[in-house]
Amino acid sequence: MNNELDVNRLTLEYEIGQDESVSMATIRAVSAVKECDPCTLTPLYEAIEPDALNKLYEQKPRDTDKAGCKAEFVFSDYHITIENGEYLTLQPVETISDQKN
Repeated sequence: MNNELDVNRLTLEYEIGQDESVSMATIRAVSAVKECDPCTLTPLYEAIEPDALNKLYEQKPRDTDKAGCKAEFVFSDYHITIENGEYLTLQPVETISDQKN
């Protein structure tokens, strides 16, 4: 698991641990970037159903079963992208808005 996030970059990458749920990885990554206690974040269920997200990426051997599986949502001012249940990327929502203008 890579918990060292460079907050000066616009897009950050977080490696999801083999035994870590995708929902917990999301919470840990966002709280690390925001440098806050995970309990102070808006509940994840207000952005996406955590159980459904975890089910999508159940911890199986990393094989082709999950290849191409991608989820995107906004959580706590970050656009989150999860691909194949191995990595998630975080991008501040305001940078996405700035890029569209």
